[in-house]
Amino acid sequence: MVEEAYEIDQHSGANIFAATPPSTGIVYVLSNVAMPGYIKIGYTSGNSAKDIEDRMRQLDSTGVPRSFDCEYAALVSNCSQVEKAIHTAFGDFRVRQNREFFEGVEPFRVKAILQLLAIEEVTPNGHREHKFESAFRDMESEQPIRRRESFTFAMVEVPRGATLEWGDEPEVKCQVANDSTGVVFDGEYYSLTELTSKLKKWKHTPTPVRYWLYQGETLLQRRDRLEQELLGLEDY
Repeated sequence: MVEEAYEIDQHSGANIFAATPPSTGIVYVLSNVAMPGYIKIGYTSGNSAKDIEDRMRQLDSTGVPRSFDCEYAALVSNCSQVEKAIHTAFGDFRVRQNREFFEGVEPFRVKAILQLLAIEEVTPNGHREHKFESAFRDMESEQPIRRRESFTFAMVEVPRGATLEWGDEPEVKCQVANDSTGVVFDGEYYSLTELTSKLKKWKHTPTPVRYWLYQGETLLQRRDRLEQELLGLEDY
């Protein structure tokens, strides 16, 4: 609904009617493979995927080693207020108050909020060309800072036949096929890396453990938790 405001003319004292429609714009969630565990939540003017691509090019400066990926972008009313509300909701995870970066927040959780407010989705990733990389590539090789053993379902105690949920769309599911990284989706076998690439449609391979959930937590969260529990036991 259009908000209406009445102002007093300073010279004549007459009421001047001013209609102030809500400001529409795009609220976006970006990630960067060079910044594992961080996301950027911001807004920009415009109303199309091209406007998001322009914003991502602006952010692709010499100070950033890799380009950003758009996890989700939506055209919303009162874009600055929506951005501010989301910043407040995830304030405990904000890296610095004068920066739009958040640590430890899964992108699909922000997306779930934005979907409720979206006039239209304008995520630009869908049209990008994508070539599958090796199905058996190290699932965390996009995170050079974290030199860890390659992920397997066995190490996080996810049994064969277990159902995994896709964080971006919980109705999308796959079944664990073996103790390594194999899954079955729509009757076809994939590695988890390959399936994540198929769903994301990015230029590079995303880190699968950030996007698949088992029993309410991402595979990355599950791995971190189990490793912490193991370290705790070793202290005694």
